[in-house]
Formats: sequence, structure tokens, C-alpha cells
Amino acid sequence: MFEIFSWNEYLIGLLIAAAGYYLFVALIFYRKEVLNPSILGKKQTYQPEKPIKPFNKQPDLLGKAQPDVFPTSKHISLENPEQLVIAETKPKPSDPDTTANDALLLGSVADLLQELKTLIQVIAESNPDKEQTIIMIQSLLSRYSHLSETKFRSPVNLYLIDLLKEDLSMDMTFNEIDQLWNEQKKS
Repeated sequence: MFEIFSWNEYLIGLLIAAAGYYLFVALIFYRKEVLNPSILGKKQTYQPEKPIKPFNKQPDLLGKAQPDVFPTSKHISLENPEQLVIAETKPKPSDPDTTANDALLLGSVADLLQELKTLIQVIAESNPDKEQTIIMIQSLLSRYSHLSETKFRSPVNLYLIDLLKEDLSMDMTFNEIDQLWNEQKKS
């Protein structure tokens, strides 16, 4: 150890440092008990809490439930509620040819979506104008013309609209994208 300190001085310094540390911890974490010692002398008696409310009587955290309100527009009139009929959907009998065809088309749809994503990324890097972008998209859609008359056309259009907004900040409507499918059929 150091020759300028004796073991006696070292132990006294260590004792003072430990006492300071514990005093600091006591003041930080047990301030009430240390500064008001009368609390320690009192015995704490059990005081029952307020009666617990039943489970179903809890406060409404999200507010009270509101009755459903039907949207009204020029085409819907709720003057006579008996006229409002909600149609029930009946499942169509599954045609084995249709389900097999849909399963085959799903692979094409997945390929198209992947190629659209890649194309939009390439377009985003090269920054062409809107006309060139439309021509490239139309060219890609022409390779998947077998999907143009299926139920997958609408989801592909929505996916393409989202890609164009997010990656290129280009706004195209659903009808504009739909026209790209129609124009590729003409050519």
C-alpha cells in the first residue's frame, strides 16, 4: 500500500466513506422515515380499505358505448327503417376447376407484385418523368395480361398505388391504373 497512509488511517477513511454512502442512500430512498423519526415509533394499525367495487362496475376507460349510427347520403334514406335490408352472403359451392385455377394464378400474382416492387425501386433510383414511369409499368403489366380479367386485378392495382405513393410520391388514381391494364390489351 502507500507509505504515506497507515492501515489505521486507511480503515478510518474507509469507514467514513461507507457511512457517507449509507447516509446518502438513506436520505434519497428513506427520506420520510429519516427526517420524521416519530413515524418509526408508532405502530401501524390495520385500516381496512374502502369496499372494492364489483368487477362489472369499473369505470369506463374508453367512454360509454354509443349506439351505431348509419351513414346517410343522397342515395340512402333511413326514413323507413323497415326498407333497410341486409343481404346475407351464401357461400358458393366450390368448383374444383376454379380453386385450382386460383391457386395457379396466385404464383403469377406473387411474381407480379415482386416485379412491381423491384421496378418501382429502380425507377426511384433513376428518377424518370411520369410518362416514362407509366410506360415501364404498362410494359410490365402486359407480361401478366392473363391476370387482367381475374379477381386479383383490383388488389394488384391497390398495391401499385401504394408503391407509387410511398416510393415515388406519385399520385395515381385507381382508374388510371386500371386504364394501364386496358391499354395493354389494345396493343
